[in-house]
Amino acid sequence: MRSWGVADASRHERTTNLSLYLEHPLLLAENGPATVTTAHDFLERTYVPLASAAWPYATGFGNTSFSNVDMEKFISEETYAIKHFSLTRPQLAPDARLAFAWAPNNVCAGKPCIDPKQFADLTLVILDRLASAIRESYEFGGGSQMGACGQPGDHAWCTADISAAAFNPLWAAAGRAPPRGIRKRESGPPPARHTDPRTARGRAH
Repeated sequence: MRSWGVADASRHERTTNLSLYLEHPLLLAENGPATVTTAHDFLERTYVPLASAAWPYATGFGNTSFSNVDMEKFISEETYAIKHFSLTRPQLAPDARLAFAWAPNNVCAGKPCIDPKQFADLTLVILDRLASAIRESYEFGGGSQMGACGQPGDHAWCTADISAAAFNPLWAAAGRAPPRGIRKRESGPPPARHTDPRTARGRAH
């Protein structure tokens, strides 16, 4: 969350940054050389971004050791980012597919961090926000990413203010997918073929 919740960044900047991370296997394939064509074609049909709703963790699921309200905002903007990315590339992955890691954690040195009843209540609130973000952005709201931010006219869930947050410049290494997921493939002659004497079948090398 420290690589997301930059307070003085716009929602667009934060969610674009999230997309670079959440979609990076697909983006790398789309911007790769012709040698990754098989992976590229497979990922364009099947890729499912995996976001995090696991709370609270210092490691393992990313650093989500922040308040439940911050977590609700984080999952709202994750949903926004995934939905917005999908709308920029009709007929290509991730389409209407998304996934969240859900692993509530109330263990500190082998003991409950807070009262189990209080923790159960807080996780229920987070789960309700997650369900609402998905429902409003995918089923309602005209299929718009804005539904992830709250009810129409109320976008309070798409804000952020995480102490010492800063975008990770390494996420940009994946690059940005070309429009509609189309990438330029390297030109050149087809791979040479030879005959395997054991099978008498041609194969590329």
